Amino acid sequence: MTKEDVFRNYIGAYYGVRLMDEYDLKAYTLKNMENFIKEYVRLNPIPNFNYYEEANKVEKNVSKKIKLQDAINLLNTMNEAEELIYLIRKRLRSIAKEID
Repeated sequence: MTKEDVFRNYIGAYYGVRLMDEYDLKAYTLKNMENFIKEYVRLNPIPNFNYYEEANKVEKNVSKKIKLQDAINLLNTMNEAEELIYLIRKRLRSIAKEID
């Protein structure tokens, strides 16, 4: 996976957590994710890559389902709250039922 793809996945994860209004500590988790992403960008700079533009593309073009899946992956990597991961899985199941 390229650095660009990892960045896009992290941004998708961020927007996935933003969808989780039922989680009371969402603001703290989002701040931790912001710091994690900033640290990734600092340690893995990508020449000639417009981070802001790519983040906007992810926000607008990636489905809720993919964002939530990215969120589970990143939250597991960051060892964040299991409660939030459970809520995301629950939301993904409800999305799957809507599709059926």
